[in-house]
Amino acid sequence: MPKVNGPLIREARTARHERVEDVAPELGISPGTLRGIENMRTYAADELIEKIAQRYGLDIEELKTLPEVPEQSPTTLQSVPLSERLSYTAEEAAVVVGVPYPAILRAIDKGNGSLRAKKVGRSWIIERSELVRWLRTPDEQELKSA
Repeated sequence: MPKVNGPLIREARTARHERVEDVAPELGISPGTLRGIENMRTYAADELIEKIAQRYGLDIEELKTLPEVPEQSPTTLQSVPLSERLSYTAEEAAVVVGVPYPAILRAIDKGNGSLRAKKVGRSWIIERSELVRWLRTPDEQELKSA
């Protein structure tokens, strides 16, 4: 059972304004299976490929020719500049704010909500909005300069 050019099938189906829920039973498959084929996550039997090709007037060989996918480098957390992130580790927060890392940890450890952070694994995660709020809090000035 080969994978097929799912985007081509979706394009033909939507050009006719047909819904997956209506077409799938006519093809003898579930809507989830048709979605999987269109998203290229599910393989299709040769007889199903023939049914689809007949229904939409598509060439079987064209259906079996997978679309070219441009190669993209994955976006990793390290590739997103610190200034554009929505949250930081405690170490990153110290760099962004320009305070010593221990000052960030002391603010988190105070337990009175001075700097709210969430423990994820072995790291503290601080939302950018929380970091901004903390920086604007006047009674923390001595802690920030430590």
